[in-house]
Order: sequence, then structure tokens, then C-alpha cells
Amino acid sequence: MVDSDLIKQLADEVREQSEIARPIDFVGGGSKAFLSSGRLENSYQLALSAHRGVISYEPRELVLRARAGTPLAELNALVDAEGQILAFDPPDYGTSTLGGTVACGLSGPRRPFTGSVRDFVLGIGVITSSGVYHEFGGQVMKNVAGYDVARLMTGAFGTLGVLVDISLKVLPKPEREVTLMQEITPDELRSRMRVLRNSGAPLSGLMASQNVLYIRLSGTEIGVRAAAADIGGEEVIGDQWTLAATQRLPALASAKQLWRVSVSSDNPMHMTDAALVEWGGAVRWLSDPVSIPRSESAPGWLFKNEEDGGPLERMPPLPEYVRGLHQRLKQAFDPICIMNPDRMYRGL
Repeated sequence: MVDSDLIKQLADEVREQSEIARPIDFVGGGSKAFLSSGRLENSYQLALSAHRGVISYEPRELVLRARAGTPLAELNALVDAEGQILAFDPPDYGTSTLGGTVACGLSGPRRPFTGSVRDFVLGIGVITSSGVYHEFGGQVMKNVAGYDVARLMTGAFGTLGVLVDISLKVLPKPEREVTLMQEITPDELRSRMRVLRNSGAPLSGLMASQNVLYIRLSGTEIGVRAAAADIGGEEVIGDQWTLAATQRLPALASAKQLWRVSVSSDNPMHMTDAALVEWGGAVRWLSDPVSIPRSESAPGWLFKNEEDGGPLERMPPLPEYVRGLHQRLKQAFDPICIMNPDRMYRGL
């Protein structure tokens, strides 16, 4: 059951700050604080890490509901025991929570093949800036009607409200999973990834770093064995996918500035100079690039920044009409602009 006392406590805290128009910063596990440019002075720290625990889990229905402060490690262990997975591969930075993961919209290596975190969010409980708790969505996909607020909150970085509890769809764990490794040159990478994406192989991960191509296959025993024999390469043991998801591969870990560039999979931009190419080519990570990668065709996100100064906004720039949509949404959900202000873009 949803803890009504817990919700009331959070709602009262938000309402008190709303009455004096004091900015509120949400603090969960703190593992993704590096994504933010910093908190506003004199803001109120709303602690969410203690609001943890699984509310309900129905393995047969493939549905899980948990409080926002629940650690990802706890959820992964729970579903693993039932032969299931969080299919969007949420990256765990050590103390990551469900709420922070959904708020930041972060997905891992499976994202191009199984879907993003937004695709698996069924419903949410959220407290808006007025200090009122609302529930949106449900626990089955068909319950979504009208504006899909649950998915709208996914990736909003808490700027529209406080995520209190979240319902997720989970999936059965693949019968077999294997990672293959092949040597490759930068010039061969784009065409090789295209061939693999179009091959019909049961891919669940496709990335390249330092002239090594990693191919993860997931599915039935027979299907994975057949695909592995057809694709070839050396079978490797290790957790390269977790290291990639949390930017801890050697090519990324030492960077002072780490840029994440999202493009179409066949776009040649940054394909050969990226420290890591993942999501089958759709994401390129640039380690300490000479120039800021913020062209219209390849908008960059300053994902990690240990340098003094730097751009005022770390997220990819928005076209004017999209920024206008963001502003109208902010006005509708948080008219006094106190919920995680400036966490994504200044003025939002």
C-alpha cells in the first residue's frame, strides 16, 4: 500500500516552501548530482532517500510499484530472483534510486532494442508545487488516457513535480545472454553497425570503444547460439555494459569534460573520434573535445564537467518552439517556479 503518512509529510514540506516561494531541490541517492550545474543558494533540500520500499510486485503481471527512494540495486535483486529484469538497463551509479533514474530519464545499453525508461513507466504518484499529491497513469498500459503525464514527468529532472512512487513494467530475463568482441577500425564501424542492426540478430547491446566492437545477444538458447556462430568474434566475460552505462570505461573515466551527442545511427559525425559509440551508433561520447559539439545536426549534452566555468546550460540547446512548450508546461505544473529550478534549463 502507498504510505499516506509518508506522502502527507512530503506534501506538507512542499506546501510550506510554496507559501514562501522558496526553491526546492530534490535529493535522493545523490549519485547523479554531477548532472546538475549546482543548486540555488538558500534552496530547501527535500530528502527522498528515506522514502523507499516496494509497494507491490506482481511477477505474473510483469508489474512493479515502488517508492521513489528505493535503490536500484534493491529492485534489480528483487526482479532477478523472479527471473525478470528492468529491461531499460537503468544505470546504477552506486546509490542510484528509482525516482532519480526516472526523473533523469536514463536508460542503458538495451535502450535501442527494448525501449527507454519512458516506455516502461506505467504510472506515477507525484506532488506538485501546490503541495497536492496526484496519481497519473495506472498499472497496465491501456490505462493511459488523455495527456500522458506519467511519461511527461519521465526525464523532466523533477522540474514539474516530486516523484513519490512509480509503477513499472518489467520483462522476463532472456534464456541466454552472451557478449562477443571483435576488433574493428574507426572507418569500418558505421557500416559494421548498420549490418548488425539489420541482421535480425537478437541484439541487446551494440557499442564500440578503442577499436573494439562489443555485441550483446539475448534470447533463447538456440537463437543466441545460432546468431553468435553467424556473427563470430571472441566471447568475453565481464561487465562492459555496466561500465559503459555509468561512463566508467577507460576511454571515458579520466575525462574532465564528457559530452554525450545523440544523432541518427548512420550519421557520420563524431563516429571516428568518439571515445565510445553506443546504442548501435545513435549515441557518441566525446572525451575532452577540442571544440564544443553543439551543432544543429548533433546537439551535445555536457554530461560531466569537472572544469571551472563552461557553458551556462549543460543540456542540448532547444529550438525556440520546443523551449516554448517547456515554458508552458512549467507554468502549468509549477507556476511559481520552485521545483528543481534551473536543473535542466535556466528559467525552467
